[in-house]
Amino acid sequence: MREYAINRIISERNVVKRTFVADNFGLRPVALHDAIINIEIGARNRTQQIMKRFPTKQWQEIKERGFVIVG
Repeated sequence: MREYAINRIISERNVVKRTFVADNFGLRPVALHDAIINIEIGARNRTQQIMKRFPTKQWQEIKERGFVIVG
């Protein structure tokens, strides 16, 4: 896995996935908050576009750092 600099964020969309998880009492509904991101990464003279889905909290941390790990 390599770490790349984020050159620009092309699009950012927040989505909610509703699903069920099993626990001791059976199935219970949960909502997973994700962000679907289309970003341009790499060096200034050699860039790549990637589309990736991150949990919202993780995406906020990545955006603050300015780097993303791709592997």
